[in-house]
Amino acid sequence: MSRFSLPAATCVLLLMGYVLFFPDHAMPLLQNGLLLWFQTVVPSLLPFLTGIQLLYGFGAPQALFAPVARLLRQVLRLPEEAIFPLLMGWMAGFPTGAAALNLAVSQKRLSPAFARRLLPLCQMPSPAFLLATVGEGFFGNPKIGQVLLFSLLLPNLAFLIVFPPGYQPLHAFGHSSTLRYPKPSGCSLSEAIEKAASTLLVAGGCMMLLPLFADLLFTLGILPKQPLIRAVVFGLFEMTMGQSALASCALPLSFAVPLAAALLAFGGLSVQMQISAVLTAFRPSLPSYGLVTALRMTLSAATAALLCQIFFLT
Repeated sequence: MSRFSLPAATCVLLLMGYVLFFPDHAMPLLQNGLLLWFQTVVPSLLPFLTGIQLLYGFGAPQALFAPVARLLRQVLRLPEEAIFPLLMGWMAGFPTGAAALNLAVSQKRLSPAFARRLLPLCQMPSPAFLLATVGEGFFGNPKIGQVLLFSLLLPNLAFLIVFPPGYQPLHAFGHSSTLRYPKPSGCSLSEAIEKAASTLLVAGGCMMLLPLFADLLFTLGILPKQPLIRAVVFGLFEMTMGQSALASCALPLSFAVPLAAALLAFGGLSVQMQISAVLTAFRPSLPSYGLVTALRMTLSAATAALLCQIFFLT
């Protein structure tokens, strides 16, 4: 057995043993993950994931964003080919930005090298999730959702302005003029739904299984069963369950909101596995992706702390 398959096999055996020997802990988590996926993730992501396939199939992104491409190129130093994945990631949340970026690379609209640099900046939870689910639903305060939204969006914009990805289509693709789109291949509604459903099934599996590993750490006594530690650990494994646990800790908002922003900027291992699952046309550079993600987490927490003072959320 190779040195890579041994840890993976160990994790699988631990997971199976946890479900077999601790069903009173494991089954409620599996049920909650499945219910959360069915009630929250599927309704919010299926339209966007299907729409991405349809829009790219009919060549719509170029026509949709051509009027604002010049402005965005000047402000963010990005080409129009990168605007659609970026906006989809910001508007639809994880992992739609990665899915749109992967599709752009597979159709040779963006180079893999450029996509690797843009990938971490396409990622954030959707505004609907931040405003409705986290702000209003978990914390019971719509202002918190607004603070979290700007705390995640502003660092992404700052990175794009200060550290542009460095897009060079002429060198990447060898064209003598501007980059040309390939002829649209078309896409039926059933094909688009099938591809979107495949992505959502992977997301559902991650949401059900990853919290088991987090709970296993507490069941075996590896970590103390303190509410704050439990919330952070669950947030590092699965985003939604972590935010729910953090809101129930009754911490001062000046501490809870920046911590929530940092965890949301990361998204949890569940989200990272979903992103990895949709990336079939290129693979990210783990060192640079991890570094940018860590910086985004830090900047998001600092921005949230500042906005909490401005909005008097203490």
